[in-house]
Amino acid sequence: MSDQISGVVPGHAFISYVREDAERVDRLQAALKSAGIKVWRDTDNLWPGRDWKIEISQAIKANSLAFIACFSKRGVSRKRSYQYEELNLAVDEMRLRRPGESWLIPVRFDDCELPHYEIGPGRTLGSLQWLDLFDDSWERGANRLVKAVLNILS
Repeated sequence: MSDQISGVVPGHAFISYVREDAERVDRLQAALKSAGIKVWRDTDNLWPGRDWKIEISQAIKANSLAFIACFSKRGVSRKRSYQYEELNLAVDEMRLRRPGESWLIPVRFDDCELPHYEIGPGRTLGSLQWLDLFDDSWERGANRLVKAVLNILS
C-alpha cells in the first residue's frame, strides 16, 4: 500500500534542535505525526552502530519535505552545537532548490533571537518567516506548521 493511499504523507520532516528542547520537540513531533507527516528525528531514527553524520546528512538530503530548525534561548546561547552542522547541510540543500521555495522553516520555542546565520547572498535565517510555538501561540503555530509542510507537497 502506498503512503498516499494509507493517508501518510510521503517523505519526512527533519527536526533540528538541541537536547535541552527535547520535551518541546516531542510535542511538535506528535502534532506532525497526527497529521500524517513522517518525522525524522535523531532519537527515533539513529540506530546504535550507525555513522550518525552520514545518517543525518542522508536524512536531510534524501526525501526530506521540510527542514524544521527549532530555536530557544537555551539553544542559541550555546557557542557550539551539532545543530549548526545540521544547518550547514540544510543551507546547502536549500541552495539546490528553486528560489522562494519553502523548505527550511525556523521555529521559536521562546522569545529568542534567531542566530545570525547566512543562508545565501544577502540573506540570513532571519530573512525567512519563522513560527512561534510558545505561550498562547502554540496551537495556532502548530496548525500553521502542519499546513506549511503539507503545502510544500502541492
